[in-house]
Amino acid sequence: MCNNRMVIPPPIGDGHRMPTDRDYILGTHQEEISRLGLQHNVWRPVVLDCWKRAGVTAGKRVLDVGAGPGYAAVDLAEIVGRRGKVIALERSRNFVDALREIIRVRSLDNVQIHEIDLMTDDLPAGDYDFAWCRWVVSFVNDPALLIQKLGRVMPKGSLSIFHEYGFANT
Repeated sequence: MCNNRMVIPPPIGDGHRMPTDRDYILGTHQEEISRLGLQHNVWRPVVLDCWKRAGVTAGKRVLDVGAGPGYAAVDLAEIVGRRGKVIALERSRNFVDALREIIRVRSLDNVQIHEIDLMTDDLPAGDYDFAWCRWVVSFVNDPALLIQKLGRVMPKGSLSIFHEYGFANT
């Protein structure tokens, strides 16, 4: 069961951008983690409805592509429950640390984190039912490559859900 409680982890280090940010446009510092939490809460009702309509339910396995600090991963973990699994992919050490803290605070044992670069590393193969990718394709240097890589690890019959920025003129 999902709830509306958002956990913002304490600042990591001095809260400033660290070299492991690896060129995130808005950084991965504490202020950005907080901003992403607010943004997640704004979009959360739409996202929860999307997942429900797509069939994300208890026992499902979800690949969270570009998980950021993990707000969606935590919601997904609560939806899929102990019989399900969320595999969160993220390259930022600050975001990974933030997600680990949320998992610890929430006592979630059904989230697995892979600290990887979506462009240079192989995506982990698995028996996924769904892939969730929010606000990632808009920012990677080769969207087609990411989608090809995702296509290689998603089993036949699985569903990939993208929540991206789009403009009517493009």
